[in-house]
Amino acid sequence: LLYPVIMMEGEYAHGNSRKNLLGENASRKDMERYSLQKRVSPDTPVTFIALSADDNRVSMHNSMEYFSALRENGVKSQMQIYPIGGHGWGFARPPYRKNDKLGDYRVVFEAALSRFIKDQVSDTKK
Repeated sequence: LLYPVIMMEGEYAHGNSRKNLLGENASRKDMERYSLQKRVSPDTPVTFIALSADDNRVSMHNSMEYFSALRENGVKSQMQIYPIGGHGWGFARPPYRKNDKLGDYRVVFEAALSRFIKDQVSDTKK
């Protein structure tokens, strides 16, 4: 999950995502139902989360709440928070490195993600 929108209710919810996903007049019940930090169980898949502390679009609390719920439920997970990068990291514009907001942290991100994936693959072979 990269700079994920998790929360549909409360002060850290991303209003535009809530509106786009649940409609203009989402019910309290739907907002709670689709606040994914409340839906984590021991059966939730292993999860890698990455975000930037300076993301001014999606509050880092979305990732922190979800990561906390994952850990409380014993789900293998990893979270990387980079000091810069904002929201979007430029993946949508090839070549993405031209307008790279993540900068030198991209190498760290790619290495961490690669290690995480390799760890999951090796765990499934055991």
